[in-house]
Amino acid sequence: MRTIIRWAQSNRGCWAISCLILAYFLFVYRPLNARTKEKESQLRQTWNRIETIHRKKQVPDRSDFNHISQSLKRLAPNMKSVKQTLLSRIEIDSFYRDKSLESLEFQIVDYQSHRQEVIESLDKLAQTRQSQIPPSVFEGFPAYHSDLSHPNYLWIELLLTKHLLQSMIYADVESISKLSVQRQRTPPIGANLPPPLIPVISEVQFVCDSGSLFRLLLMLPLRAEEIRKELNIAYPANKPSLYVDQILIQKNSPEKPARVSVWMKIAGFIPPLSTQKAAETKDDRQPSSPERQTAEPREN
Repeated sequence: MRTIIRWAQSNRGCWAISCLILAYFLFVYRPLNARTKEKESQLRQTWNRIETIHRKKQVPDRSDFNHISQSLKRLAPNMKSVKQTLLSRIEIDSFYRDKSLESLEFQIVDYQSHRQEVIESLDKLAQTRQSQIPPSVFEGFPAYHSDLSHPNYLWIELLLTKHLLQSMIYADVESISKLSVQRQRTPPIGANLPPPLIPVISEVQFVCDSGSLFRLLLMLPLRAEEIRKELNIAYPANKPSLYVDQILIQKNSPEKPARVSVWMKIAGFIPPLSTQKAAETKDDRQPSSPERQTAEPREN
């Protein structure tokens, strides 16, 4: 080692190391640097070409607008049929729809009485089909309070909640531990805007086996007649479609791998039909304007 150090410190060693560095610079570093610059130049040219194409695409030709207009015209009839299909699937039972058109201020007692009837019928059905539903779950049913906006929608919320629990019972869910129902914010309805769908989100927690969960997931979006036909379950009539928004499935225990605990959010919808007819009913109840009275004088 000392010999190598002494040799490197000598004049001959310095010249040898300098020659090696020079050879590396001339035959390794310079060709590699030139090749890198060449590749970088090609990459920059390609990037500039992509940028130019992107800028041109952001300013479409008039012919592109014509093509878009023609596509929209072809799509419009399909959109109408999709809309009609959706409205038919979330159609509400006539009893609850008619009740939602009335002012709840004059029928609070009727609503509370009917709510109790629905709870008692579901409790009886659960006992018959051996599903465990504690009283705390029924406390999550939609209830009237004074600061509730659009209280007449409670009838439809009650219907959606009824069919959610009824579907879970008919799917042979073992036990339900939690239920909460929350109507989403009611959007404003303008004069020139169509009435919107108002989502109602229900949150449930329950325990069941994997077969019951699979059956429930099939049942929720189906109408009653489809459940009877496709699943061979004698489900009562007038069920609207319900849709799974979020779901979390967890195995209950290693000893029973088929038994699962489920947390789920389900979305139902208050259709625009109730809003439109409610507005018509409200207009019919209002006193006629002076212009109308002048145009249509009453006979003595």
